[in-house]
Parts: sequence; structure tokens; C-alpha cells
Amino acid sequence: MFRLPGLGALACLVALLPLEEADEPRAAAGVDFGRQIRPILSDHCFACHGPDEAQRQAGLRLDLAEEARRARPGGAAVVP
Repeated sequence: MFRLPGLGALACLVALLPLEEADEPRAAAGVDFGRQIRPILSDHCFACHGPDEAQRQAGLRLDLAEEARRARPGGAAVVP
């Protein structure tokens, strides 16, 4: 069964979109999760998908790289 993401999930995904198009595709190996991705998620997503298990929604934890990249039924939340 296909389920559309909720508004919170869409807000998190929009926060990850680049503000401008790059001339060349970025290499995943050149992106540092802790330095470049985690701060964006912290500002926009951790309230609902962070370390507080009582507040976490959809069982999705984004403060740990391995959890954000973990295979899920609908696909990983973060794909390098």
C-alpha cells in the first residue's frame, strides 16, 4: 500500500532541497552528514524526528546518520 508522506515529512524534505541549482552534480562522497546535513535537520526536523523518543513521529529518527539512511518500507529518508 502506498502512503503519501505527511506535511511534517514534506517540510523536512523541502528543507533539504538546494536553494539554487548547481552547475555540476554534487558527489555524495563530498558531503559530510554531521557538518552539512545534520544542522539542516536539527533546525527543521528534530522536533518530530530527533532523539526524544516520546516526541518522535512515524518511528523516523533523523539525528543519527545511520538511522536517517536506514532502509524503510517506503525507502530511506536520506539517500546519499
